[in-house]
Amino acid sequence: MNDKSKRDIINLRRSQLTRAAYNVVAQKGYYEFTIRDIAREAGLSTGLVHYYFKNKKDLLLNLLKEINRNMLVILNRNISKADDPREKLNIFMTQAFDLVKNEKDYFYIV
Repeated sequence: MNDKSKRDIINLRRSQLTRAAYNVVAQKGYYEFTIRDIAREAGLSTGLVHYYFKNKKDLLLNLLKEINRNMLVILNRNISKADDPREKLNIFMTQAFDLVKNEKDYFYIV
């Protein structure tokens, strides 16, 4: 297996585990979830979770970084469509309020 294939698998697994962590932490909260819960949600073994993440804290940190990265990409994409500073501000505010309304799980995780 070449290096690119290995990186692709690593990225796929980390992404799979991050999505599972989002779902589980949103349902159970940080203190109530276990690595086993994440593994079950992802359809993987607990050993694989530990292979890709040192512990719960590392997994949660990765989850928060991924959520923030995705939010910035979406926000920047929408803001870049506008030229007027007021319109950019309006887009920013709309995105912020929509996040509160549409992504309640995000605030439960944070």
